[in-house]
Amino acid sequence: MTGDFLLPVPVLIIDHQSVTSKNLMYDILADLGYPQDLISFVDNLQDAKQKIFDILPNLIFLVTTTQSDIAFIHKIKKIYPSSNLIVLVQEQSTDLILHALQIGATAYLVLDQSAEDTYKQLKVILRGGAALHESFAKFLLNASLSTQANISNQFMLNAAEYQILDMVSHRATQEQMVNELKLSTYQIDGFVKNIYRKLYSYS
Repeated sequence: MTGDFLLPVPVLIIDHQSVTSKNLMYDILADLGYPQDLISFVDNLQDAKQKIFDILPNLIFLVTTTQSDIAFIHKIKKIYPSSNLIVLVQEQSTDLILHALQIGATAYLVLDQSAEDTYKQLKVILRGGAALHESFAKFLLNASLSTQANISNQFMLNAAEYQILDMVSHRATQEQMVNELKLSTYQIDGFVKNIYRKLYSYS
């Protein structure tokens, strides 16, 4: 177990689309301090549903590529509302990311990124922060200004949240944001997480 934060256990990885590397996911989780015997992997949704009943996983990874996968999030939350749910998506699937966060996903990770980036971003999530990528930052900026967007009119960004989204949408690094915004890494992570809370609250 890592020394600076507690790990939610047990873990369930649901990949009914066969798009992830089971071994890679296990290796990333092991590097974060997870013992292999606390990680389960299923490759179909029926088994996933039963596994959730059986082990009550506190951390669930769900591959999300279609709207039917979004519907399965409702089932997960009905079975175990307090579970931490991370959806695994393609970076350009901004609609799916939005819908997942609106109905209770804790965070998202993109499938098309390096193992190193996945490790770093998962570590941030486990510490209470959230991942954010250029495509989704642009999507949220545009949605916050559009009356046609699938986001409530009550979804309002404060100045810091808007600046963070704007900088991420222009590929700014976290170091650049720390220097320009005069915020700590912890504060930036907190603002991103608060944006996600607003999406859930105003869905």
